[in-house]
Amino acid sequence: MGSERPVVLLGVHHGFSVRFLLQTDILRRLRERARVVIVAAEEGAYLDAWRGLEGVSVEVVPRAACAAYFAASRVQGVLRQVRAQLYGGPNVTGDILAAISAQEALAERRGLRRLALRARLAAYGLARLALGRSATLRRALLRFESRRFVPPLYDAILDRHAPDLVVTSSLGTFDWDQYLMRAAARRGIRIATVVLSWDNTTTRGYPGAPVDHVVAWTETMRRELAALHDVDPARVSVAGSPQFDADFRPDPGFERDAFLRSVGADPARRVVFFAARSPNSYPWNPNIVKILAEAAGSGRLHGAQVVARIHPLYYKRRDDGSFVYQDVLDAFHRVAAEHPGDLVLNLPRFSSEELDFAMPEDEIVLLTRLMRACDAIVTVFSTINIEGSILDKPLVNVCFENLPLLYAAKMRARFDIVADSRTVHNARVVATGGVRLARTPDELVAAVARALADPADGAEGRRRIVADEAGPNPGRAGEAVADALLRFAGARP
Repeated sequence: MGSERPVVLLGVHHGFSVRFLLQTDILRRLRERARVVIVAAEEGAYLDAWRGLEGVSVEVVPRAACAAYFAASRVQGVLRQVRAQLYGGPNVTGDILAAISAQEALAERRGLRRLALRARLAAYGLARLALGRSATLRRALLRFESRRFVPPLYDAILDRHAPDLVVTSSLGTFDWDQYLMRAAARRGIRIATVVLSWDNTTTRGYPGAPVDHVVAWTETMRRELAALHDVDPARVSVAGSPQFDADFRPDPGFERDAFLRSVGADPARRVVFFAARSPNSYPWNPNIVKILAEAAGSGRLHGAQVVARIHPLYYKRRDDGSFVYQDVLDAFHRVAAEHPGDLVLNLPRFSSEELDFAMPEDEIVLLTRLMRACDAIVTVFSTINIEGSILDKPLVNVCFENLPLLYAAKMRARFDIVADSRTVHNARVVATGGVRLARTPDELVAAVARALADPADGAEGRRRIVADEAGPNPGRAGEAVADALLRFAGARP
């Protein structure tokens, strides 16, 4: 502690944490004043970008080894199920998720299995009820798990590098952050968490590992960490979100017409940008694309064309080498073939076949430019609402479902989109008036047409979204997050 260049270890167990911790200004700033150790969950060429950096070491602890340790103990599975919907105070989002789990159990048709599922849910519910009423019991659960279930998988790395600080992107609720954090705690190493995503403080359940400091996006998150996770507000820094830095900054390399041509769109026409949601949470994405493309072709969108960005999850789930969602991808492409000139599909690119969601750094720039180039944004309740607000683009959110699917469904939607609009983080945005909700296909077309005709409508609400949700340090949140970590690691100013 307090050395000239402390050692900061970053745990990156999935592609989203790679993007957040390594592909923003966080890593660049850390390297200026610390030695950095990256601990990844999968080997692969995607790590080559950081292996050659001065002052950076790369280690790999395979997630399969962590999964095997977890699977060897049934108790761990039970405790994780209890924590998944456990909070220290009232949480509308937690109630919604619990109700969805109950509905899934009731949907089971086999009698004995249905009874077993209902009994298990009842037992989990009673455990959460008791724990929810007592911070003492919750902390005892945290201590028990953190001391009892600590695989030796990270020991050699921690001993070899002797970090001053271990950093993760969750409170031990993303696999396998908890094991790295518990191993660090056993050695007395300081642990810091950087909140990865907008909803993580209300959707991920109670912490699975100890944490000494948390870096949050906003004051709202600081309050949620205290109320729901028993984190002392004094141990929380509010620094903003690095993922929005590109949206706040000027982009001198961006030229709209040239960019639109590069993605296959017509620069002479206005653009409606649709950001598809993940397939297992909203199976009707191809339907939305079809509705918008038909409206564009019929002239109901004031001559605009549609650019649809396919969610990366469609490409990162495989079964025997084939994409699990290939039928859905085929549906997207059929719609595009039926509407040439009115619909352009934008497909994500990846930097790893092994690690989910790991994408090249320029994909972040591409997504921001798609939003810069468009005239209206359609999404299904996501952080795109914040990014679109930063760029002051009219926002329309899809709030309907249960359309006839354009492909043969292999699974049920795991979320009710109307319920999603009532979750804590989404309800805050809806309340600003900065987004239009479309509750039917006709309302969707009408809302997009109105957004194109009057882009200033909702502008005040969008300013509120930025003020309330984007956090401080616009354009330099990555540096601010890193500075908070460095202070906690004991780096000298």
